[in-house]
Amino acid sequence: MSETWLQAAKGLQSSGYNYESLINFVNKALKEFPKDSALIKEKMIF
Repeated sequence: MSETWLQAAKGLQSSGYNYESLINFVNKALKEFPKDSALIKEKMIF
């Protein structure tokens, strides 16, 4: 579920996860859910 990816990404961000690795994580989620507007929005915010 895309919500799980989104929650994980937010948790990684708040824990100080490396920016490039975080973007790679979100890109993997977008491969699974390419039209998910919440993931797209979150990627733009990061």
